[in-house]
Amino acid sequence: MRLGGLLVVATAALIVGTSAQGGPSNAQVITVLSTSTNFDVVKDVPPLGTRTRLSRGDVVVADSRLRNAVRQFGKPAGTVIGRDHIRLVLESANIGMLRLTTTLPGGTLSCRGRVDVRFPRATIKCTNGTGAFRGATGTARAAPSPKNRYGADSLNTYRVRVP
Repeated sequence: MRLGGLLVVATAALIVGTSAQGGPSNAQVITVLSTSTNFDVVKDVPPLGTRTRLSRGDVVVADSRLRNAVRQFGKPAGTVIGRDHIRLVLESANIGMLRLTTTLPGGTLSCRGRVDVRFPRATIKCTNGTGAFRGATGTARAAPSPKNRYGADSLNTYRVRVP
């Protein structure tokens, strides 16, 4: 397994994006460009591996900076509007449970789901949030980022409904 693939999946799985012009409303699509700022294997269980070769029981944490992919939250495309944090616990060398916390203007989104680190695309469920996103449900989808001037690793799209 390549580290780049894991980074893209992990980062993408936790990234969110919106096409809303203002604050949150009932149904939203949030689109962001995600750039990795930290990646660390915090628990490496036998058989011991490396950052590019992980195994069952290993735990990976990663953080990313989020920029508007489009104008949203009252700010132009390219503006830094948040961050995300993931925790991936591997169930095998390729499959893991990912927990994502995304901080955006007005609150946070909490998402989780099983991902295959061999693939650069992932979709997980959003199950709650805080602030303007309290009670949010929906999905977070990560995909490889189109070429961009910010060096973003992934394009993340959140489709959420806030009660």
